[in-house]
Amino acid sequence: MRVAAIDVGTNSVKLSVGEVNPQGVVAHLDRRRINLQIGRRLEREERLGRGTIDMVATTVATLCQYAVSQGAVRISIVGTSAPREAADAGELCEAVHAASGHPMRIISGVEEATLTWEALASQQTLKGSTAVVDVGGGSTEVTLAQDLTVGLIRSLPIGAVRLTDRFETAGRVPPARLAELEGAIQELLDAEIPQELEGPNHVFVTGGTVTALALLDQRGMPLPDESDLAVEAIDGHVLRADFIHTISRRLAQWDRHERESRAGFSPLRAEVIVAGAVILDRVLTHLGAPTCELHELGIRDGLMLRLAAEQDQPCQNGRD
Repeated sequence: MRVAAIDVGTNSVKLSVGEVNPQGVVAHLDRRRINLQIGRRLEREERLGRGTIDMVATTVATLCQYAVSQGAVRISIVGTSAPREAADAGELCEAVHAASGHPMRIISGVEEATLTWEALASQQTLKGSTAVVDVGGGSTEVTLAQDLTVGLIRSLPIGAVRLTDRFETAGRVPPARLAELEGAIQELLDAEIPQELEGPNHVFVTGGTVTALALLDQRGMPLPDESDLAVEAIDGHVLRADFIHTISRRLAQWDRHERESRAGFSPLRAEVIVAGAVILDRVLTHLGAPTCELHELGIRDGLMLRLAAEQDQPCQNGRD
């Protein structure tokens, strides 16, 4: 059986298509990502507005048609950070359902983290203390577990796009502003993640920022044009915390165009990479983790596992 999952997030709309084997394991067949920057389209009254809603609905419908053409018989669609915060999230769900024929539901940050954890736990032998960090566009999810028992889940309102806009880090970042950014992140971590916790034995990280940093660490600068297609090649790549700390400061000294030409980032990634890298740097420091391991399993993988097990819930238009 082939299944598909779509995540309508702050920065992009992402599709995964997978095939379920008789043991219930999902193997990836295809991925698609369309950058819509939904988080930046929220109006002052925190509404997406009719134009953005129609654009998202059309995009999701197109991805659903593609998934069906690839043999998907079940499709799950969720909205995450930016849709979750939109006052007209219900209208978005209705528009997506009408355009695609498939229900969409808004999920909480805790469910985001849970889906990523379920995907990871299905393919990794997790022993001892484990942390899972998902750096997104609008939020960052942190899960701490002992063996297979989850002890803490936090969804923090710090994402690469959100903090880029708040602290104006799309261009060259002065030291004082960088310190302000770090301080804001640390203040939230101190409030939400107990510092008395011992450093985890293993830290898994995921998200567009992490993929970009891993490619940079693996391939150097500038990145080759095809690097964005090399996700499988870097799955499992180990990133050192000192590398993340150093590269975040180096990138902060460059403007957006230098990040494109010298590092090889796409225009959008060049804008948000500094904020995303600083988030990851601060989280690893807070956890006392010298290294982290990239994994490409995330929300969509968790959704496909649920589809495979026929555990996915019906559409809801609820919010946190």
